Amino acid sequence: MMPLSREQVQAMLDSLGVTSTEEDVTEVAHRVNALRQALGGLEHPDLDSTEPMSVFPREEA
Repeated sequence: MMPLSREQVQAMLDSLGVTSTEEDVTEVAHRVNALRQALGGLEHPDLDSTEPMSVFPREEA
């Protein structure tokens, strides 16, 4: 997964109406890219084709 550039992060902040300094954009870009990298490790190859299931046993009535 390609990291987001500072320009992409700035465009996202602008689209949300968030005012930011150059220092803020650098920090937000760093944090967002770190989060995306960490979440990328949680991807499951069959997640789109796996049916959801309960992890709790059903109580019989």
